[in-house]
Amino acid sequence: MTINRIATFFCVLTLVFTGCGEPSSDNTATDDGGGHGHSHGHDHSHGHGHSHASEGPHGGHILEIGEEQYHLEWSHSDSGKLSFYLLDSEMKNDVTTNADAISINVAVSGKASEMHEIPGVKLEDGTYSQFEKTDPVLATQLQNVGPAVIATANVSINGEDFEVIFEEHDHSGHSH
Repeated sequence: MTINRIATFFCVLTLVFTGCGEPSSDNTATDDGGGHGHSHGHDHSHGHGHSHASEGPHGGHILEIGEEQYHLEWSHSDSGKLSFYLLDSEMKNDVTTNADAISINVAVSGKASEMHEIPGVKLEDGTYSQFEKTDPVLATQLQNVGPAVIATANVSINGEDFEVIFEEHDHSGHSH
């Protein structure tokens, strides 16, 4: 882990444990009708004039990569199967990478973070856009991201490395 990633991780921990204050009435995201119930104190438009859909094209949760350059969609099954998809800036098309895995770092209740490698599903051209692993413990941790569970993903696209922070989300109103 680089010093920048370590510093970012501790900044996120500080924000989680100290809180961000009360959201103002003009930046509170509400359920957009998709039944996903994202109301966790910030606007998903990120100042770019569009809002993240409640679900991605594969039916999963959407996370921003970079400054809306790409998106990471993730989903989980009741058996603990995790699927991750790299998407374009519009969250409509898959994006490929030469990286054969992504890594997920999870810290629970302030303990040292644990790294999980998620292998890619190789496409015919030798690139990857989907990553899968069955890990019921990791699936539960990612579903419970919040004050006690911090999770980040490390993703490489076109030779550029990105760190993606998992957001707390509400599971009411949809099934897996």
